[in-house]
Amino acid sequence: MNARLRCRDPDILATAFDYVVGAPVRTTAAGVRYSGAARYTPDTAGDSARAGQGKSKGRTGSDFYDYLGIPWTFPDTVTRRPE
Repeated sequence: MNARLRCRDPDILATAFDYVVGAPVRTTAAGVRYSGAARYTPDTAGDSARAGQGKSKGRTGSDFYDYLGIPWTFPDTVTRRPE
């Protein structure tokens, strides 16, 4: 039997389903969330407040550091903070 067929490691579909509605939340020992139902937006209450200030119209996109809720420093030394 082919080694790939015997492998039981999660594939791309299994990994993708770690972030759908109803997916269980998983955290590291330090309490950092790395899995569970994901949204592609920051807090919707914050979105409406920003929209009222003319800063955003409707929903805005998020990045992985928004999902994780931690600041992230990129290779170019720019640090982005979660919304």
